[in-house]
Amino acid sequence: MEEKKITMSEQIRQFYDLGMKVKDIAKELGIRYQFAYNVISAYIAEQELQSRNLSAATKELAIPQVPTLAPAPAEIASETLPAPTTNWATVQPPEPMNKPEGVPTLPPRTTTPSKTFTESFLAKFRRA
Repeated sequence: MEEKKITMSEQIRQFYDLGMKVKDIAKELGIRYQFAYNVISAYIAEQELQSRNLSAATKELAIPQVPTLAPAPAEIASETLPAPTTNWATVQPPEPMNKPEGVPTLPPRTTTPSKTFTESFLAKFRRA
């Protein structure tokens, strides 16, 4: 009888299907971790592609449908928010708050920044 040889990649896939980790597969077969990782990554990608093709062939969506039990946002807003009744054109601004007694009032700022500082700062960058 002729015995069918199993490729190294097929052995890696079989060990992966048995639940072995990539590290353990590489150690068991005496191969580099990267080789086992690449074979398994391609195997997983191929399985995902096949499942997508299967779902497309049967006209089923691969994305699960979200149940429509919740009401639409417009329905929620109409139930919870009252209709606007305020005429904003007639709303008066609030009166200014009076400061409690003993709190100092700061005078309005009338001074400008020191020109001497600005001039000395710019003088550093001017060419002679």
